[in-house]
Amino acid sequence: MAKGRGRKKPTHKANRKLEAPHPTEFDKLLRFIVTFQGRFALAFICGEDRRERQGVLASLADLLREKGIELRQIDLTYQEVTDLYSTLKEECRQDSPAAIVVTGIEASLKGSLLASLNIQRDLISREISCPLLFWVSNFALTVIAREAPDFYDFRHTVFNFKSAKDIQPLMNQDTVLRTPTTLFDQRRGSVSWTTFLFDQLERYQKDEDCLELRDRMAYGELLEEVARSYRDERCRTEALIYLERALKIYGELQEKGREAEVLQAIADISYLADNYAKAAESLGRALSLHREIGSRLGEANALRSLGHVKRMQDAYAEAEQLYSKAFEIYASIDDKYSQGGTLLSLAEVYRALGDQEKARSLADQAKELLASFPQMVQRDEHIMQELS
Repeated sequence: MAKGRGRKKPTHKANRKLEAPHPTEFDKLLRFIVTFQGRFALAFICGEDRRERQGVLASLADLLREKGIELRQIDLTYQEVTDLYSTLKEECRQDSPAAIVVTGIEASLKGSLLASLNIQRDLISREISCPLLFWVSNFALTVIAREAPDFYDFRHTVFNFKSAKDIQPLMNQDTVLRTPTTLFDQRRGSVSWTTFLFDQLERYQKDEDCLELRDRMAYGELLEEVARSYRDERCRTEALIYLERALKIYGELQEKGREAEVLQAIADISYLADNYAKAAESLGRALSLHREIGSRLGEANALRSLGHVKRMQDAYAEAEQLYSKAFEIYASIDDKYSQGGTLLSLAEVYRALGDQEKARSLADQAKELLASFPQMVQRDEHIMQELS
């Protein structure tokens, strides 16, 4: 018998090595904090969604606590600071292993904070013996890089939570994302903040035709921020001018996730202005983009918003279908907060159709899902009472 005759050759599939899953931005962030325990390390976390930010930080705090590390958050949203060093030093007086994350720095960008960060860079790196992270928008990151280059150059890395592919999921499947809360930025709408925004807008407009890629992205986000400054009901539709310009920029940059977000913002304004046709058209485009990039949460949010539009148009059958589809997606990603809110909307549909028994049943299910979210229950308590 010839040597080797009768042996089966190993298949290519058998020889192929199992590939390890690529670490997510959350995994990298967790590893960064653990690696640099006990010594200074600077990083920026870039992300726009405040709800997502709170969820990420809550989950991060839970996992770090298991490792004996405390995550301390300094929220500057409601204050304007000029000297961050003294605040940071106070946080580092405790001896326990820790990491510090600074949020809400956008409100202080128009002051002297950036100049002081440049000057105090070496002092901060010597005195702060733990990882220091700044959660900022892309616009804020661009301002920091331009106005505080010495401090910015000390960074180890930038974690990016903007991309849709990084949003679902944020972490490995065996890590549960805690339900986040939404913060309301009281600084927005103030005269000083609005003045700062329009000063920045003028600077970008002067060089609009020759902006580099990063600056074009920041310009789009600045336009969004300007749009948010039109909070007053009488001026709300003026925000559409800036949102449309941001939408054009994101389209040119092929930032489909950002396009979808802007389209939903346009839909919100149109909805509040009773322009339901415009709202439905914008949400339809946003829905297509969310499906294209595989954002399940974005898809569910668009479906739910479309349900609101159809309900206002008394198209209850369509609204019921849209809410049901949204609920299925929220359930698949274990978003109980949104599940509960969607069930309440469905209950409203059935009440309008005269099916009070079904409406009460859905309201009871919603109440059970929202038991862990007292702020949501309190907000919609009158709806639950009417449906019960």
